[in-house]
Amino acid sequence: MSKYGSYGPACITVDDVNAAMDYAMKYHNYGANQKKSFVDYVGDVGDILTTVAVNVADRHRIPHHVAAALFPQIDTLQTNIRQICPKQMVPGGYYCTDSYYNRADGYCMNPYHPTWGGAGQPMKRFIIPKYADGLYLPKVSYTGALLPSVRAISNIIHGDLTHYHERYINTLFVEFGQFLAHDVTNSPTYSSQRGSVKCCAGASHPACMPINVHPQDYFYSKWKVQCLEFTRSRPAALYGCRLGHKTILNAATPIIDGSMIYGNSKDDEYLLRAYQGGRLKDSNPFYYGNLKLKSLLPPLDDPGAECYRDAPNHHCFLAGDRRANIQSGLLAMHTIFLRLHNHIVYHLYQINPHWNDDRLYLEGRRIVAAIIQHITYNEFLPNLIDPYWMDEHNLWTSPNLYSDYGFDPSWDPQVSVYFSAAAFRLHTLVSWKMDLYSPSHKFIGYMFLRDVFHRPKHLHVPGMVDRIMYGALNQPADQADPWVNDELRNWHGVPPYQPYGEDLVARHILRGRDQAMPGFVAFWRFCNLKPDIYTFNDLYWIMPNATVNKLRGLYAHVEDIDLWTGGVSEYRHGGLVGPTFACLLSEQFANFRRGDKFFYDNPGLPSSFTPNQLAAIKSISMARVLCDHLDEPTTVQRYAFLLPDIAKNPRLPCYSNAIPHLNLAPWREVAAPYGKSYKK
Repeated sequence: MSKYGSYGPACITVDDVNAAMDYAMKYHNYGANQKKSFVDYVGDVGDILTTVAVNVADRHRIPHHVAAALFPQIDTLQTNIRQICPKQMVPGGYYCTDSYYNRADGYCMNPYHPTWGGAGQPMKRFIIPKYADGLYLPKVSYTGALLPSVRAISNIIHGDLTHYHERYINTLFVEFGQFLAHDVTNSPTYSSQRGSVKCCAGASHPACMPINVHPQDYFYSKWKVQCLEFTRSRPAALYGCRLGHKTILNAATPIIDGSMIYGNSKDDEYLLRAYQGGRLKDSNPFYYGNLKLKSLLPPLDDPGAECYRDAPNHHCFLAGDRRANIQSGLLAMHTIFLRLHNHIVYHLYQINPHWNDDRLYLEGRRIVAAIIQHITYNEFLPNLIDPYWMDEHNLWTSPNLYSDYGFDPSWDPQVSVYFSAAAFRLHTLVSWKMDLYSPSHKFIGYMFLRDVFHRPKHLHVPGMVDRIMYGALNQPADQADPWVNDELRNWHGVPPYQPYGEDLVARHILRGRDQAMPGFVAFWRFCNLKPDIYTFNDLYWIMPNATVNKLRGLYAHVEDIDLWTGGVSEYRHGGLVGPTFACLLSEQFANFRRGDKFFYDNPGLPSSFTPNQLAAIKSISMARVLCDHLDEPTTVQRYAFLLPDIAKNPRLPCYSNAIPHLNLAPWREVAAPYGKSYKK
């Protein structure tokens, strides 16, 4: 294993790699016998591989940027690394059998690439990462200096003084966007996986990357806060457990499969399933008496959950993704889709009483995932992305019953770090408050965002799911522009009895640097957009003059502009995002569609829906999902992600066929003869 050191040829032996592995395992306090989830295990292996690469490079005095290019050629499976390499990462070490249903963990979806679509895989990159040393250190300036303060960028570029609203898009669109994001991407950090790491208290953890705050900051100086907690993303293991630059772990299944509802492992399913009639677990404290309200999510009493209990009876809620507890609107959305699943399996049992619990659960999960996919491509994306990029990547739902393209095993659906940490972070659309409306669409109040972060108490109020959802239908989203409200920039995730929270915008920008994303200009070039950008003067064509002048005052070089900051600052053309983000989003959603064997309108596969089943799914809309699963359904606008309009988007009665119902009759199946059973 000869590589070239900075002082001449270097021969890297098996013993060198083994010695580096021993050091890395001690450094990370790795215990092979510790019980952990597969995703946690992969993160541990990623830590070890990154440390091994750095250790070997330093011992042989190989520059890190050279090591990043050459070390992937080393066959680490000939070393002791094979002993800890997950079997999913070992070529030929993981065998799959074809299945009619998608697995919870997403593996074995692709017969040629069994790990594609699986949870615990590294996110994709298509531009060389800009690690400061080439291997793992956070990104620095194009000139080699430090980049500007992320809090300064947040204040100067993204500070909201306007509160302008979108003319057509409502808050329900924003809630669904976060719900969908949690389906396909989850980049765990060290604090979320290993317990709290207190970097601002002086912890010397290698993952510490705290946010420095100026002593005269207009907000944090009130409490003399000069440091905000931030830890780095956990790494993943490359296929074959190869060495190289740090990769980023995706703990979610990178396909639209409803994993935020059902989880992404067998262990998750065990916690979530009721194992009776195909149902998911739920709770219903408001059914008895005169209320007769529908069910809520089941309780979660795990002290590590991402929520604060304001009273002993205010439990957290259990969902397929623990981030459901982040804010009350997201919890309400999870509740609606939990009810959808249990509603579907109840009616499947009515028409197929011979189906067992597994069959009912799997078929219900399959239908719910298809409904989410249809809503995403038929209602959500056409409002997010302008028609040019929808055409460019064939994202429109097919006018024919089945897709014109179908599954292509050469397409990898894995999310890119650029999608996860920048392009699909739509927080400029988030309002500073959450409006509450009655079922008669009357405004009844609002809550500051700071009061709904990580607090389950609101869902313990009878009728609150309806108030939140009717509020989301009627409340306009904030305008898609560079500005983000102060509730997100100063009060995000505020814990009880603390007078301030986090700056979500600063965290977005720093996450991009942590993950070594190139600057905004690199992606403008990648998407082949015009005009060419070489200096700050070239930006005047693509974003407001005032924004360009502020960027010039903050960044030393135009190449330094962070992707999220540049992306949300662009002029938009027909969608809610500018051309760079439209390019990145459309490519990713094309990958979700073409790289998913179980995508709902794929033709000609054993798992394909029948024509009548697919027609039934394609008749469903977000409006019908709400109508069927609100406690007190009244009227809902036909296009649920758009604000109501008496001419263009009128409210329609939920009981009528004006909003088509889900017809489950195509799933009726004649019972097998006595002594036999159907096997799929």
